[in-house]
Amino acid sequence: MSLNVLNMACNVLNINGFFNNFRMMAIQQQTLFQQELVQTIPYVSTDLRMIELSTRQARQQDMVINGISYRRLDAKYFVWIEGRMKLAQNAVHNGRLTEVALHSLTTRFEPIKDWVAENIDSRNLVAVRKLFENTNYSPPPAALPKPKEILKTNEDSKPESAQPYLYPTTGHWEYTVSIDPNVVKIIDSICDEAISKGWSEASLYQNRGHFIAGKWYGLICILDKTDRIERIDEDIIYIRTFKGSAVPPEGEIVKFPNLEYEERHASR
Repeated sequence: MSLNVLNMACNVLNINGFFNNFRMMAIQQQTLFQQELVQTIPYVSTDLRMIELSTRQARQQDMVINGISYRRLDAKYFVWIEGRMKLAQNAVHNGRLTEVALHSLTTRFEPIKDWVAENIDSRNLVAVRKLFENTNYSPPPAALPKPKEILKTNEDSKPESAQPYLYPTTGHWEYTVSIDPNVVKIIDSICDEAISKGWSEASLYQNRGHFIAGKWYGLICILDKTDRIERIDEDIIYIRTFKGSAVPPEGEIVKFPNLEYEERHASR
């Protein structure tokens, strides 16, 4: 084989190698572009439930999904949430909020705080905290959805109902905790026994209040669908919960106090 033929063959191999490398780079860039397209954006409700929407779904600052109002998480909204958590901690010290309710809020707050730490510049947070005025900030409205406003959080999910769970169903309430239908079934199963021992219907079922947490909210707000009611006394309901990274496989017991019982006996 002549030297010219060898040189031509080498040139062909070099050109093929160049185009192979070019194709690989193009594929990698396309993959990165596709990943950017499916990037998720967190939205948080006033009761601290966090969901993630794709950039295609996250069209507005506020979204109503399955009857719950959510707001896109940014530095200003996070600072407002921080302030509400401090108020909740003070409410525990003043006896206006139970430790169980605060634990539920803290469990929801932790992943929000983790996301902010990873995605929002700490200097930006410091600046927002300095300038933030809580009285001038309007949180997401507690709005009921119209059918067309209900949004799937992914392609396969379907809203269970156009109407959210509400107790009470009338009156103006600033906050509403979203409730899993399976939790309603748990409350239904123990309702008669609890009422016979002095618990009010509101202390079991209420999910609406005038503050992000407080005495308005019933047992239904702190239960998970995997929880189990162990015992019902006049003053305490004992719950075995399996939720949480630090909870052992057999679960742990959480106590939900009857605040109305405590108030009745405190006044004697």
